[in-house]
Amino acid sequence: MKDLNVPFIITDSNQYGEASLEEMHTWWSDNEVPIVGEWQFAVERWEEAREQVLLMLERDLVPAFVHRQDGELVLAEKAQDEAVEATDKKKRHIIRRKFWTQLILEMNNRSNLYQNISPGIASWISAGSGMRGVGFNFGATKTYGRAEVYIDRGNSDENKWVFDQLLEQRSVIENAFGGSLVWERLDQKSGCRIKAEEPGNIYDPDQCPSMIEFMVDAMSRMELAFRGPLDEINRKLRTKS
Repeated sequence: MKDLNVPFIITDSNQYGEASLEEMHTWWSDNEVPIVGEWQFAVERWEEAREQVLLMLERDLVPAFVHRQDGELVLAEKAQDEAVEATDKKKRHIIRRKFWTQLILEMNNRSNLYQNISPGIASWISAGSGMRGVGFNFGATKTYGRAEVYIDRGNSDENKWVFDQLLEQRSVIENAFGGSLVWERLDQKSGCRIKAEEPGNIYDPDQCPSMIEFMVDAMSRMELAFRGPLDEINRKLRTKS
């Protein structure tokens, strides 16, 4: 049985644990289902509670519990919401990193564009185009998979000028790409985007292979289609400055 010096707070009975965060982490890392005084954790909920509390302790948050009339200890509602949010966020990060790792491996078989890019935990990753403020980006969420050229040079007027220069060559670029692209000037925002996108859900493992195949193929063709036009625009900018 665990030590009854409770390493958490029972809010509705004013019982406060005196353990340090390190001691709490050790206590909660134990697989044994605890019995605390007259209250206990339901066995089927112990693993879930333990996972949530360990995530809270990693964020230096002290877990708070209340006890129900049936004698079961449960996470206080606010603490439980925070723990669930932290759990979900951590799971999303793991899924994204795995997805980007596989995508970069596939991309490296087609191009050197992402050769020096590491997988991250965000919903997007980016590689440089050779032109400041213009990136060859991938994006993946629960609704889409996307390859894009994103323009954000820190100046809205300059962004729109670069976009318009590319738009003038739309037919040449799309012919080189081998299909149509979505051109988004985004007049209400600073940046601009040119993308190839399909529906998909990064959190559904059954959809990930086809998403990666589409995104890698689209980016490989976009890189070839945009290299020349971007180099030309870059030369114009240097001449202007």
